[in-house]
Amino acid sequence: MTFLPYTTILLCSVFLAVHLNRTASWRLQNSGTKKDDKTFTANAKELRVAKTVLSIATAFLVLGTLGALRLLCSIIWPEFRPLGTYDKTFRIVGRVGYLFSITNSSVNFAIYYTLGTQFRRTVNDMFRFKPTLQK
Repeated sequence: MTFLPYTTILLCSVFLAVHLNRTASWRLQNSGTKKDDKTFTANAKELRVAKTVLSIATAFLVLGTLGALRLLCSIIWPEFRPLGTYDKTFRIVGRVGYLFSITNSSVNFAIYYTLGTQFRRTVNDMFRFKPTLQK
């Protein structure tokens, strides 16, 4: 059950990337759009969204794999359990996996901030110092 979310995210991400790239290239070929055309802007926006989703999915897969591998190793290899021969290694890998999952949250914020214009604008508006007018 642990590998089901990873497999699902991987398959859906690949499907999304292939589908959006095909759709965008088909639209560009069949519409004869120019760079300042609305269709070109819509295609660029779709590709940006796909890039954001794929970046977040990749970060999740890379940073979350250690926890899943730890579970798999503990199932296959009985010595690699909390009460087994390699209990200290099991705990260290668990702590590193936890740090990776925390890092995943931070990376998600950075990806959204870098690739999302509306998110970046909202964050900048929230944390920008706005002086109040005194009467």
